[in-house]
Amino acid sequence: MVGPGLLPLKGTFKVSDSVFQYMASPTPAFNLVDSRVGLTRNKASNVLLGGELLDLRNTIYEFAQNQVTGVYGLDMYDNCLGAGSNCGMSAPNVLIKNNVFRTVGGVWLDPVSFLNGTKALVLGNNFTKVSDVAVYLGPGTSNTTVVGTGNGSVVNLGTNNSITGMTKVAGAQGQRIKTLLQMTKGSRR
Repeated sequence: MVGPGLLPLKGTFKVSDSVFQYMASPTPAFNLVDSRVGLTRNKASNVLLGGELLDLRNTIYEFAQNQVTGVYGLDMYDNCLGAGSNCGMSAPNVLIKNNVFRTVGGVWLDPVSFLNGTKALVLGNNFTKVSDVAVYLGPGTSNTTVVGTGNGSVVNLGTNNSITGMTKVAGAQGQRIKTLLQMTKGSRR
């Protein structure tokens, strides 16, 4: 999985109508190019991350109609696993819609890079059982659209992001938890 020759993968990754319990990250998607990821109608309980995406290039990522009980609903970040791998987010289209999150943190979009027209839409999710920040838009985010139903707070540290129907707050309130990949790499979090 790691090393200087870790070339990006290309293909389709679909997981639907599945149940995951007691896992760190049941459906990570990383180091992909020209790919399609569809994670729909899944139930994840007692997980660190319901969804995890990192280092995507020209990829469509959809996380929809899932139920997540755990620490974080979804986490997007840069990992840069080697010279041959993708480093950061470059032109993916990310759709996070109609999910139910029963987590500490909801959707965390925290990549350093949001390059070449990267787009994200967070739409119609249920954050009523999120105990900390519902949506976190890190400093690297841009042109992200968040549409909520009035429940949950949004931290927006990015540029040109659009937030409708949710409460905006000044800064992150909770402590971040490292993913397994980040811990093995000794990442910035």
